[in-house]
Amino acid sequence: MKTAALLAGASTVGALLLWAPVADAATAPPQANTSTARAAFGTSGLGAVQGKKYVLEHLVETTVPGKAGSIRVLALDGPPNVSSRPGEVFFLYDPSERSVTGSFWLSGDTAATEVDDWRQVKFSYPSRSQQRIEVRYGSLANPQTADVVASVTRSYDRKSDEPVLIDDAFTESEQGWKQFIADVPADSPLEDFELHYGLDQIPAPLDAMGRALHMTGHNRSDDLAMFATKEIGPQHGIKPNTNYRIDYDFDIATNAYSGVGIGGDPGGSVYVKAGAVSTQPATVREAGLLRANFDHGNQSEDGKDAVVLGNLIKPSGLEDDTYELKHFNNTDKPLSATSDSQGRLWLVVGTDSGYEGITHVYFPRIGATLTPLS
Repeated sequence: MKTAALLAGASTVGALLLWAPVADAATAPPQANTSTARAAFGTSGLGAVQGKKYVLEHLVETTVPGKAGSIRVLALDGPPNVSSRPGEVFFLYDPSERSVTGSFWLSGDTAATEVDDWRQVKFSYPSRSQQRIEVRYGSLANPQTADVVASVTRSYDRKSDEPVLIDDAFTESEQGWKQFIADVPADSPLEDFELHYGLDQIPAPLDAMGRALHMTGHNRSDDLAMFATKEIGPQHGIKPNTNYRIDYDFDIATNAYSGVGIGGDPGGSVYVKAGAVSTQPATVREAGLLRANFDHGNQSEDGKDAVVLGNLIKPSGLEDDTYELKHFNNTDKPLSATSDSQGRLWLVVGTDSGYEGITHVYFPRIGATLTPLS
C-alpha cells in the first residue's frame, strides 16, 4: 500500500497540490483525536522530489479538537518510507528559506516543532502565503539532507478574488524581509547610525516568545526611517496589474515610553508605519540626503504609500526598560497598492523617527491580508 499524506482545509480545488512518497506498507491505524472527510481531487499523477517517486493525492478536511472549523494540516495516512534511526525526528521544513519552521498539532494543542511518533500528530501548514512546505525525517543538525516524507505545493490556479495571506513569524528565519534605511545624509557613514538588523531573542520579560526580527538605529539625522520590506509575487498568489486592499496585523515588542529625549519623545516621536509599493524600494540622492523612492510621509504625517499606525510607547506607559508587546493594524486607515506587470508588490513596515537616540524594534510576527479590489 502506498503512503499517503493528507491536507486539511476548505481550499479551492487546484489551489493546493499534495505529494507523498510511494511505499510498501501495511494499512495504517486512523489518526487519533481527529475526524476526516475526504473530497475527491481527481486522478493520480507522478512527480519527483529529490530523485524519489511521489504520487499526487487529494484534499481532505480535518477537524482538530478544541479548534473551530477545519485547519490546514498534513497527516500521514500510513507508515512513512524511512528507516528509524536514533536521534532523528519528524519536522516541518521550508525549502524556500532552508529552515525548520512551523509546529505540530498534538492532541489538539500546538506542542512541539519536532516529534518522534508520526501516529500522534498533525503537521500544521503554517501559512497560506508559503509556496511549499515539507514534512521531513532526519537529524535537525542537518535538516537539508533529511528524507522528504510529504510536501505541499501551492499552485497559481487561484480565484481572482481570493485574498492573499502573509503571516510571517521570525523564530527561524527573516522570511524574506530585508532592511531598508532612508532619510540619512548621503555622505555620512552608516556606521554612525549604529544600525542592526537580524534575528534576536526578545528581551525579558518577553524572552519566552523566542526570537524576533530586530531593528536598531541611532537617529543622528533627526529623521531616521527604518523599514523592513518584503517582495511578494505570483508565488504568493499576487496577480499582475491588480489593485489590492492591504490590511496589516502585526506586533512589536518595545521598551519605549513617553518622556523628554534628545530632539523628541523616545516613544511618542517614533512613529510606526506600514504600506506597500509596486516598485522595489531604493534610495535616491536628494539635497544631500538619501531619500526613499516611495512616499512614506514625514514622521507623524502619512504618505501616499505608507501610513502612521501609532507610536512606540508601550501600552503600560511605565518608565522603565522592560519590554511589552504592542499590537498594530490599519483598520482605521485604508491602504491599497497595485501590483506591477509581473505580479509583484513590496510590503513596507517600520518606523519614522524624530527622536535622536537609539531605538530598538522587535517584530515577533508580521501579518497582512491582500484582497483584490474590483
